[in-house]
Amino acid sequence: MSQRLLWADNAKAIGIFLVVFGHLSNPESVTKIIYSFHMPLFFFLAGVFFSVNCDFSAFLQKKTKTLIVPYFIFGVLTYLFWVCIGRNYGADASLNIPWWRPLVGMFYSVGTENWLVHNTPLWFLTCLYVSEIFLFFVLSLTKKIAFWLIAFSVMGYLFSLYNLPSLPWSLNTAPQAMLFLGVGLFSRRFIVEPSHIVASIVFLVSIAGLVVIGLFNARVDMNSNQYGNYLMFVTSAVCGILATILLAQKINLSPVSLVGRNTLVIFLLHGVAISLWKGFLTFGLGFDLGILESNMSLNFVLAIMVILSLAPVSIFVTKVTPWAIGAQNKK
Repeated sequence: MSQRLLWADNAKAIGIFLVVFGHLSNPESVTKIIYSFHMPLFFFLAGVFFSVNCDFSAFLQKKTKTLIVPYFIFGVLTYLFWVCIGRNYGADASLNIPWWRPLVGMFYSVGTENWLVHNTPLWFLTCLYVSEIFLFFVLSLTKKIAFWLIAFSVMGYLFSLYNLPSLPWSLNTAPQAMLFLGVGLFSRRFIVEPSHIVASIVFLVSIAGLVVIGLFNARVDMNSNQYGNYLMFVTSAVCGILATILLAQKINLSPVSLVGRNTLVIFLLHGVAISLWKGFLTFGLGFDLGILESNMSLNFVLAIMVILSLAPVSIFVTKVTPWAIGAQNKK
């Protein structure tokens, strides 16, 4: 899809805020609601722009350039920050993780058991890479696409019920990711902006479903392959995605869409930014970080500060070193 979709940019901006905000110390109920749909949302949005109008070799080359190249570039950069600074302060200082573990972890690419302690969100890129390759073959080999996406998703859920070792590159999670990729791919042509009354009703129903089901279900964490009840997981994710789309369609603020167009760098560097802001608040201003514990208002402000501070970095990378995020030089 060559034409940018404003609502999709806005939805990505909402999603990246939820990612940053969700990685702060909020009440468990709030974290449960966010985790019930924020990663399915990003897989869904990737599906909206998914395309297979090329052979597999070209497809693999493109995905390697846009996902794996940024994975290793930002993986190395954030590892250097962690090994020199990050592991000596905060929670990481008490973990006593050997310097080599994240280096091995970047090739294993599993976001659990401290394999990617320097930048846990990296798991998303390799999981998306694997999931899109699987989806390419499903689209190429069968016409019963919906059947196989649901079958893989259910199979992935059944495997999650057992305490199995994490497979490299989040292969355990890929079957669930494929489902939301497929939903995004096949729903994009049907996404229209409804009337104000219809949008308001559907939005309120979606929010209600998200909150009730998200709270009633066990905590979802795609990184750890934890979904609670399968039907509740899928339903709450769909409710959250639908509510986000409806909200995104109503936003007409250029700063929001600008953030949405630059989410990759923010996603990959927000952990470092959170650490730096907390360090500044602690050592620079003498702020007691314990005040942030379960304080949604302060965490909301901190999340905004993190995003605003990374937005110029993202724009710089996009314009000066676009190859670092798999983008073309703009002439």
